[in-house]
Amino acid sequence: MRNPAVEVDIRDCFGTIDHAALMAEVARRVVDRPMLKLVRARLRMGVLQGGVTSPTGAGTIQGSPISPLLANLALHVLDETWQGEGRRRGVLVRYCYDFVVLSPTSQRAEQARELAARVLDGLGMRLRPEKSGITCLGRGGRGFDYLGFHHRKVES
Repeated sequence: MRNPAVEVDIRDCFGTIDHAALMAEVARRVVDRPMLKLVRARLRMGVLQGGVTSPTGAGTIQGSPISPLLANLALHVLDETWQGEGRRRGVLVRYCYDFVVLSPTSQRAEQARELAARVLDGLGMRLRPEKSGITCLGRGGRGFDYLGFHHRKVES
């Protein structure tokens, strides 16, 4: 396959981020102990259902404006991985929790998918297999949808 792209969709990104992994990433950037305590307390709030609060252990606050920021902090691990060992597998294009990897060969695209799955696993996240895969961008390829646009390679 020429010009493969790895399309990735994270299963329930905001609901599955591991609290310990997330707080480790926040603590790498924030040294203010009261702020760390506040973020930790917000994560521990749990879910209110039928008047009963139950702890979650994973995920960020649904609908909270801080949730995308926390997800982005957690996924920065992916950016760092791609600056190192991921660089040989392809180019990572990420916008918050949506990302694709543009690879030179099918073999490297598969390696990129496996590396992304391994990094996400460390954060408590999983790929959604039905919406993640490798597609061809070259002549006759179907391309992929990313951030509301259809991308494919065409000759000019």
